[in-house]
Amino acid sequence: MLIFTVIILILIIFAVVYVFLVMPRVTDGADMDMQSADYARRGVHGGGIAKNSIPALVAARDLGYGIELELSISSNGEIFINNCQVPTLKEVLTLIDGQVPLLLEIKSDKKWHAVCKRICTLLDSYSGAFAVESSDPAVLSFFKKYRPRYARGQILTAPSPKSKKKAIFSKKAFKNFTVLHLLTNIITRPDFIAIDGALMRKPAFLLATKLFGRVGFVRNVRNKRQYELCRSQGLYAIFENITP
Repeated sequence: MLIFTVIILILIIFAVVYVFLVMPRVTDGADMDMQSADYARRGVHGGGIAKNSIPALVAARDLGYGIELELSISSNGEIFINNCQVPTLKEVLTLIDGQVPLLLEIKSDKKWHAVCKRICTLLDSYSGAFAVESSDPAVLSFFKKYRPRYARGQILTAPSPKSKKKAIFSKKAFKNFTVLHLLTNIITRPDFIAIDGALMRKPAFLLATKLFGRVGFVRNVRNKRQYELCRSQGLYAIFENITP
């Protein structure tokens, strides 16, 4: 009987610790209401309209969709959306002018810190709705520390077959494991989680979205069936190549 009681207590403690680790930000500390729209990845493109182009962004804006964009930095410190052949972030902010929300993805590379610092100078004076997101907890930690009012989101991507074959005890494998199971939430406390469709049933994702009521997004939604499945689960879509 004593052993059984001890086991139950250990399991309860483990469950409480786990929930605490994966808990997102539970207070309404962010400026943006993330539930305002589905998001068009790189604008509404196709049919002769190039992704990340001004017409693609205008099309998304005019249809009332939010817009998700990848940010990168040029050699002179200018922030572009995805590559240097498309508008700068400053031009995008002027074009959108708060009419629809923006979701700004910061890639996990050697320049992420410079990107974070530079976009703060642009976003601090922007009156429209926006949020930042990344697959790298270090990026979210930056905003948690220096711009706590920015809405921030953790991106989860399904591991590739190649990455699964890497040493299970490597530093990178450990980081991937902690991010995939949202254990890094203890240091980032995101406002929302954006995932690949294959991860919709992850326990940590369900805890963050169902138990704590944080917003969940499904990324790379590319057909109506995926879109309808996403919305049937109470999730929002970051879509591409379709117009829901």
